[in-house]
Amino acid sequence: MGKINLLNQSVAKRIAAGEVIDRPYSVVRELLDNSIDAKSSSITLTIEEGGCNLIKVVDDGEGMDEEDIKKSILSHATSKINSLADFSRLDTLGFRGEALSSIAACSKLTLVSKSQQSRGYKIICEDSKIVDEGETSANIGTSIEVKELFYNIPARRKFLKSAGAETRAINEAFLEKALPFNQIEFKLFSNSKLKFFLPKSSLKERMASAYPSDILAENIFEIDKNFTDYSVKILGYSPNYYRRDRKMIKIFANNRFIEDFGLSQAAEYGYRHNLPGGSFPICFIFLTVNPQFVDFNVHPAKKEVKLMHKREIHHAISSMLTDYLLRRESNTIEKKDYASLERNFATFLDTPQNNQRQSFKKSSFDDPILAKYIQSSREESNFIAAENITEAIDIMEEGEEDKKESEHIINQIKSPIYTQPSNNFRYYGQLFNLFLIVEANDALYLIDQHAADERSLYDKFSNDISEQRLLIPYKLELDSSSQDFLRKNLDLFSQLKVIITEGKDGFFIESLPSGFKGDEKSIEDFIVSERPSTSDLRKEFFANMACKAAVKDGDMLSYSAAIDLINRTFDLPEKRCPHGRPVWHIVTKQHLFKLIGRIV
Repeated sequence: MGKINLLNQSVAKRIAAGEVIDRPYSVVRELLDNSIDAKSSSITLTIEEGGCNLIKVVDDGEGMDEEDIKKSILSHATSKINSLADFSRLDTLGFRGEALSSIAACSKLTLVSKSQQSRGYKIICEDSKIVDEGETSANIGTSIEVKELFYNIPARRKFLKSAGAETRAINEAFLEKALPFNQIEFKLFSNSKLKFFLPKSSLKERMASAYPSDILAENIFEIDKNFTDYSVKILGYSPNYYRRDRKMIKIFANNRFIEDFGLSQAAEYGYRHNLPGGSFPICFIFLTVNPQFVDFNVHPAKKEVKLMHKREIHHAISSMLTDYLLRRESNTIEKKDYASLERNFATFLDTPQNNQRQSFKKSSFDDPILAKYIQSSREESNFIAAENITEAIDIMEEGEEDKKESEHIINQIKSPIYTQPSNNFRYYGQLFNLFLIVEANDALYLIDQHAADERSLYDKFSNDISEQRLLIPYKLELDSSSQDFLRKNLDLFSQLKVIITEGKDGFFIESLPSGFKGDEKSIEDFIVSERPSTSDLRKEFFANMACKAAVKDGDMLSYSAAIDLINRTFDLPEKRCPHGRPVWHIVTKQHLFKLIGRIV
């Protein structure tokens, strides 16, 4: 007797259901696909206990009549395709006809629907069988209620995660479906509480509504470009804000969220000059691809995709981002979100230890002595040392009899300020032996002396390479793997004017770029510890050398050295260090006034 058995329909359906529906968020994903494909203008999702007890989706789409309702729960029943040729013309999210059949096989399902031409009809299913049906009152559209998911598959149900974990997965699936369809209103209720309300809006506003704690619409930039067989739209976020993971790099192909590490890398590559190492951008990429050149039928959840022009799309994404960010860095001062800073400042003022600073008898800046000094300082190009002014204000708060003393202190702190005509800035001093305080363009600039000097040196090293021969060759102490790396890249080092020869006693540095004399040990350390890829060797070499040569955090700069560095910083074509950190932080006059309460 043969060993192979044909499974009965009930068992086969449960196995098939397990391929499509593995957790509550899978049900949400499939039901939202159907509602979107039904041309809905409003979709409401309701869940209880992470979807384990209840998942309900209500839409105002086209709806179904009685015949289609009964067909919809059968295997491979779909309105999206009729033949293989239809796969090359697909413009819907669903197409296989497995979703409702799979859900009905592993839950207690209630489906109510009404089309424009039909009456409302309702069916109740258990274990893929209709146990009750009949006409009912209903609005145009469809309501699907899924209860007791996996009630008949105990092995699957016991492996469900906690209600909190399942809720988070549903939230993410909900947002990924809602993001590209900004013309549809979406709501999500969890345990009777409204968690998300995404009204019809622009794509930028949809992003901000979906991730309110991470994204401000004003910090989103949008770029798009059309190609012969596809188009690319990118909604990127200011590189001043970044993450330590890739969770906020979202890729959508024909409005379907997909997971593609290569395309995510393209976004990272586009931001490579603007972010610190080990950080990742917030970036949403929307691809519109001719259906003939894309295949979604390669994964049960349709999260993976085959793209015919993937290499070209990868290049388009990275080059679009690189070009835009380079132009933006050069031409604009981007807006910042100072809301959190203002909240922190307000909290600071409200703390008990600072109550004395709040209880001014009157504004210190109304004092005639201080006002007179500030006016004269503007006329005479003098500056005020912050610590001494604070001391003067404290004395003035003690009463009128101490004004003579405050006037004496102010007279002591007058000193000339440097004004640079070409860059039109005013230098006030050094803060924490790291930041140079500069006023320019109606804004306050806090220049990171290390990042700024590092960028300046990097540009100098990269653009002006001349060779300087050593009188005594420097012997490199290298392990075997470092020697292998060096042998493969000797020609590249030669192009950088680092001439290294190999003899019977090892490797020797014969020549260095001009200005690098004395840095032989740093070059040796670079070869041993860094070992970048061949394509990045030039950039990483000069970045490493510039980092070591630049002024450091904690270095006290002389007046002339600070002025020279500020001049070089304002003249930089790219205002970020080679590792992606900004060389300065800008506080505009308007935001500073807002911060201290002069404007609301």
